[in-house]
Amino acid sequence: MSANDTEEVPPSESTATTEDTATTATTATAEITATEPQENDSRNDNDGPIPESWQSAIDEDSKLSGVTTLGQLHERMQVLSAEVTANSDAKTNAVFEQLHFKGICAAPVFQPHFARKDVGTMAIGAKISDYYRYAVKSVQHVKAALEFINDECASVVLPADTNTGKGALLLSGYMAVRNKAMFEEHNIRLVINTARNLGKIFPKYAGGRRKRKKEGVTFKNFKWGDSKDFQIPEADVRELIQLTESARSRGEGVLIHCAQGKSRSVTGVIAYVAATAPTGSPLHNNVQAAKKFVKKRRSMVSPNSGFLSQLRDWEKRKVLITEM
Repeated sequence: MSANDTEEVPPSESTATTEDTATTATTATAEITATEPQENDSRNDNDGPIPESWQSAIDEDSKLSGVTTLGQLHERMQVLSAEVTANSDAKTNAVFEQLHFKGICAAPVFQPHFARKDVGTMAIGAKISDYYRYAVKSVQHVKAALEFINDECASVVLPADTNTGKGALLLSGYMAVRNKAMFEEHNIRLVINTARNLGKIFPKYAGGRRKRKKEGVTFKNFKWGDSKDFQIPEADVRELIQLTESARSRGEGVLIHCAQGKSRSVTGVIAYVAATAPTGSPLHNNVQAAKKFVKKRRSMVSPNSGFLSQLRDWEKRKVLITEM
């Protein structure tokens, strides 16, 4: 293993139980789906006027002085987001990098809904990841949003195969490591974490990881950031594929996760599916087909544009074709 720091088949399934419960885990559909933009929320209309409800927040922010159109606001928010990232300390950036800020919504400030901590109140239906980084003023807003959207569920991408003896492959956010019953149900003996700094940011994750390690579960950590500019090392991808295939071939379940189970871990799972599909299968070395396959089993799947470009490059150069 590398020295990084010490994610065919029936429809989608997800398992969810309370941490360390003694009851048998049950399987249920538990997908998280993104809210589609509404016609009146101004997220996709860069040439339109700035919503009146945003104006007071813009007037109060000197860095947004002179902005008069929605297009100008998008441009300014993009620049300011890059600046705040460059000027923030490592501890703050470690929290913010657990989300990929898409900049779909140019609302100047993210104000969380009292009941939905991942949704803002300034634009209808806009989630925290739809905003620009600059709009999210508090580390606690990021943590609260991630805790809200993360439950202890995992989506079953590949179930255990009684014919071949292969173990299951599951995909999730970070909270699934707390689900002891799920680990027992799917015989999960290997967890691959593709997100850096989770243990430092989320005490519940660190606690769940400690408990699973005491039960003999192996953890492998890759230090990937969720940014379109982050380059995933090819060596990491090859190792993820090999570790996953090796564990599954022993009949062990494998859980691959990141912060949300949406981008980083999904990229690893897509690579694995495309790499290990048999020759002649429509999934073999086919990133688009593998992505559709995984998305059918976890609807929130959304690798960032940089990761998709890397996946397509690996496909073109046949990096994903492995001999197991």
